[in-house]
Amino acid sequence: MCVETETYGFGCVRVNPTHVSLATQFLKETNVKASYTIGFPFGATSPEVKAFEVCRALENGAREADMVINLSAFKSGNYEMIRKYIEIVMDVKSLYKDVIVKVTIETGLFLTDEEKVLACKIAKEAGADFVKTATGFFGSRCGGC
Repeated sequence: MCVETETYGFGCVRVNPTHVSLATQFLKETNVKASYTIGFPFGATSPEVKAFEVCRALENGAREADMVINLSAFKSGNYEMIRKYIEIVMDVKSLYKDVIVKVTIETGLFLTDEEKVLACKIAKEAGADFVKTATGFFGSRCGGC
């Protein structure tokens, strides 16, 4: 996967957390960044686990991380929890230089247009660098995005 990423000129390769160090080592002479997804696939881990995940990945050389929001909490209307989780991850990220954290909202999983807008606003207010529509884990359903 790292070879293909470099061959086709992609900026980032997303790997499982256990492979971040290996991917980073393999790509050290390239412009390709190693990355992985925090809380994959449902975002249902605690904020402490999310913080630990991002810290370990960054220590192992990841330069990007995607954080899946807690889908259950979001659909239950616990927006403050979502904000808190993002802020915790962004606090950890602030200890590292030139790292990008993207918040993934899984738009294809029955989110209304209003929920999509709200998720983006929460991510922005909590300091996320970018918002992504999906991890790709749930297929190509885009839910009208």
